[in-house]
Amino acid sequence: MAIGVVLLGILTIVILAVTLASNGTGHNNKPPVLPERLNSNQCPADFGHRPVLLVSLDGFRPDYLKRGLTPTIQMLVKGGVSAPYMAASYPTVTFPNHYTIVTGMYPGSHGIIDNYMYDPVFNKTFSLGGTEKNNGTWWGGEPIWNTMTKQGKKSATYFWPGSDADIQGTHPTYWFPYSVGDPFEDRVQKVLEWLSLPADDRPHWIALYFNEPDHEGHNMGPDSPEVDKQLVRVDTQIANLVAGIVERNLVHCVNLILVADHGMAQAGADKNIQLTNIYPKLNDVAEKVIHGATSRIKTYNESQEAVLDLQRLLSCNRKELRVFMREDLPKRLHYSTHRRIEPLIIDLDPGFYTLNSKENSSKTRTSLKGHHGYDYYFPEMNQGVEVEAFQNVELYNLMCFLTNVTPAHNNGTWGALHHLLSILPPPLKYTPQQVKPPTLSYSKDATKSRDFTISCKRDLIPSTAWHSALALTAEQQKEAETRHAPWGVPFSIWSASSRLALLHHHTHLSVNEIPLHIEPASWSSDPRLQPRDSPPCTFNHTNNLTMAPLFPYRYVGDGGSNLTSLRQVPYMITNALVMSEQLMHRWNYLLWNLFPSWYKKYGVLNVVSGPVVPAIPTDIFAVVTRCLDPVTSLDQCGHLRVDAQAFIFPQLLPSINCLTDRRFTQMYSAKVRDVEVATGLTFYSRLTHYSRLGVILRINPDLWE
Repeated sequence: MAIGVVLLGILTIVILAVTLASNGTGHNNKPPVLPERLNSNQCPADFGHRPVLLVSLDGFRPDYLKRGLTPTIQMLVKGGVSAPYMAASYPTVTFPNHYTIVTGMYPGSHGIIDNYMYDPVFNKTFSLGGTEKNNGTWWGGEPIWNTMTKQGKKSATYFWPGSDADIQGTHPTYWFPYSVGDPFEDRVQKVLEWLSLPADDRPHWIALYFNEPDHEGHNMGPDSPEVDKQLVRVDTQIANLVAGIVERNLVHCVNLILVADHGMAQAGADKNIQLTNIYPKLNDVAEKVIHGATSRIKTYNESQEAVLDLQRLLSCNRKELRVFMREDLPKRLHYSTHRRIEPLIIDLDPGFYTLNSKENSSKTRTSLKGHHGYDYYFPEMNQGVEVEAFQNVELYNLMCFLTNVTPAHNNGTWGALHHLLSILPPPLKYTPQQVKPPTLSYSKDATKSRDFTISCKRDLIPSTAWHSALALTAEQQKEAETRHAPWGVPFSIWSASSRLALLHHHTHLSVNEIPLHIEPASWSSDPRLQPRDSPPCTFNHTNNLTMAPLFPYRYVGDGGSNLTSLRQVPYMITNALVMSEQLMHRWNYLLWNLFPSWYKKYGVLNVVSGPVVPAIPTDIFAVVTRCLDPVTSLDQCGHLRVDAQAFIFPQLLPSINCLTDRRFTQMYSAKVRDVEVATGLTFYSRLTHYSRLGVILRINPDLWE
């Protein structure tokens, strides 16, 4: 939030149970008066269900609330549940994020990957001004209005991206085709009419959309007087809406969710980047160049070599500009697999915008003073509570819970936002239970009888005295698990069908799939493994790949009589990982810079790391856990005080975009949940259900200091 743009998403997300009334046509300077406490038992008799009312203020930055122009929204923040921001999904633009909110799916999953896109299968283009946006086949996933219809409930939208398309052949029960000219007052009045319908006709879920302050934010910039006028305007309409709920005696009945889809960065002509100034022949090699805050390029020659050539030509020419192959984007963005995403992605610093020579004469984009779309990774509701920021994919499941419908498949996590409710529901009957892999223990007698035919170079050294470092008693193994896995050993959802082995060491734990998928060249065999489960030591060093210890040799201990033996432990094949030189450089920044500095500042840390896939991994992950309270051992940390930061580093990038080590580490940070999705692992299985969700879904806008 360094520049004050809406961090990945909304204003302060306000989630509050209220009721509406009034004719919604006046302009209130003062916010309506709400009861001190809301009580759903005071709803009218025919309000057996509590409607959900979702209101979007397009382009409302979180810091707009600090201008003193939105007293009604501030009242809702104070009286309801709020968050400092809601993380929008990449790219942070209108159609993708509004549709993410109502489907619980990332744009890369539901297919609305931008406001403007081309589909190579349809051979058609989708745009805000075209007719294709009304074609339901573009819209993947299942919007909540379809979920409601399928389960016998009614829904209504006064404008919402997707609601005027025939998705799965269905619209909301009540809806309007989008018309920017419809007065805000009319929109509010219609919502109040819907809430006043007889019970059999009344919608269970309603959505209301305002296109301000986004429009003026683009035209005049987020810091302009024109935007301030729009803030007053939308706050007045929220006041009318809430007053209408109060007049209808519904203040204890309606669950009001007030959100924004994205923010707005200060832009201007000085921040426009002409791509043809970087590469004059761009239009000769590029079939499509989708300009914007997030740009996409498709080359005429679709070979990987041609795409890589263009990436290298565009990279490192401007410090504000980064060029990625779509599959190399950070995993946390979930924006790499859909066919509508062009092969090259240009990511920009906030406020910057790409153009190409074909648009030089266009004043439409060059004159805009505000942009968005960037990666900012920097009654039934509780009342007067601020919660942590969260990803907007989580709202769909919450709305399904509030309307008592079963959600369709989505990218959210059930229960992620249940802590917003005044009464915490019980967790699902099924919660992940740790299935600890069997332990492979060292046995001196068994090792003597074992026929080593692996021929690892260090196996040829006669002395095996260091094997004693592997001889842990049952009590020592238990102590190692308590110390190194205080919340349970991470386990795989495929554990039942995989041959996993838990290996104990004084300095760390490791879990291996056997037979191993690594082929180190100058390492030692692990005497705890049978020869059939060990790989040959014949790794072929190609493509600048080498073997490195996953558990670093420098972390083996700080001295003592057993130090010499311990130093050999990291060089067993069970601790070997294939790394590129590029990855090793970035990984070492974590190991030797960030981890020591965090340890010095925060005390004891827990680190879980490993490959995203076996064999030669495409990525390597690390999950770092600390306690927010000073403790000498992490097993002393209270469940609600556990904090985590995660990373997923790619094995090899064609272009590193001239990123510093810290910027690269920040860019490829992730939620713990992202690591779980990528690896199939489950972390923190011994934490209580909602404590675990809080840790794995936590968003860190920046690296720990």
